[in-house]
Amino acid sequence: MLDNNLIVFTPKELINSESSGKITDARTGEALAGVYIRIEGTNAGAVSDANGNYSINFFGGCYIAVHYVGYNPETVAVAGRSQIDVAWYRKF
Repeated sequence: MLDNNLIVFTPKELINSESSGKITDARTGEALAGVYIRIEGTNAGAVSDANGNYSINFFGGCYIAVHYVGYNPETVAVAGRSQIDVAWYRKF
């Protein structure tokens, strides 16, 4: 409630949240370092660390796009999830 007795409702889509996860090779289970994770439609993103882990801030209802040389691009719905692990397949 604000000082002037107004109640403010914020749509779920505008609430800032954090998601984290791990990026691995689907065939070997090996962690993938240096994978770029981007929020679709923005320039905001993160890069996975040496253990394949990442953390990214987003607004609800968005998608993350995962890009890495030699792997098929992947887009994942965030849908309020705080943990998003991606097991990824090589292009060949």
